[in-house]
Amino acid sequence: MQGSFTMSFDLKNLSSTSNGWKDIFSLYTNGTVSGESNSMVLEFTNNGELYLYNKGFGGQTGGNINTGLTWTDLQQDSWTNLSIVSDLSSQTLSVYVNGALAGTITGWNPSSPALTGSQFGASFGNTRPMNGTMDINNVKFYDGVVLPVPEAATASLGLLGLAALMMRRRRCC
Repeated sequence: MQGSFTMSFDLKNLSSTSNGWKDIFSLYTNGTVSGESNSMVLEFTNNGELYLYNKGFGGQTGGNINTGLTWTDLQQDSWTNLSIVSDLSSQTLSVYVNGALAGTITGWNPSSPALTGSQFGASFGNTRPMNGTMDINNVKFYDGVVLPVPEAATASLGLLGLAALMMRRRRCC
């Protein structure tokens, strides 16, 4: 893919411990096949926090995004949807969790924005392999910006609030 792109997928943690957890996947550009240069890595920190690290994707420097999730947040019976959106027109790299914006890198302007590959279960060169079991489902790559739709529960609560407001307005007048 050349230019703006979106990657979307669902995650579920099936492991009972965070010991040894590291990289979930890497996205790369410029034909990188090993190491971590020219890539983005979705990775658990030593504290179990889930970050999207920019490792110089397309020559772009700086910026990491904390998803706000931990390994325990993903250890549920339900799926968690993540979307990574590289929008060159607004010069932003964003991460969405269940349709809600988790974080953005501004000034996003990689010199080589083509997404040329991905690797699941480790960073390139297997320097920090994932040690545990995680289900990944509904992996989708889009050539362009595709903004995620908020989780159904969030949309339902919004509609319920709007209906209550309209009923209240109807009663008072």
